[in-house]
Amino acid sequence: MTPTLFGLTRTVALVALPLLVATTASAQGGLSPAQRQTAQACSADIRTHCANAERGGGRVVACLRENNDKLSATCRQALSGLPR
Repeated sequence: MTPTLFGLTRTVALVALPLLVATTASAQGGLSPAQRQTAQACSADIRTHCANAERGGGRVVACLRENNDKLSATCRQALSGLPR
């Protein structure tokens, strides 16, 4: 059975919609590649040292910098790549 135009259109829409939403959310979230890399490299350090830091406005990064001496080497290196 070959897909009808409607069936094909619906399939394309079901595949494209999540991609569109993810792209829009990413653009609105506004994390730079360096910020995403730092978040990934520092995820354990954030949970350990900055779990109570409010998200947004650079507060998590400020918390990480305040706890620099307690951070993993991977997190410190990633953090050094962010502008002050």
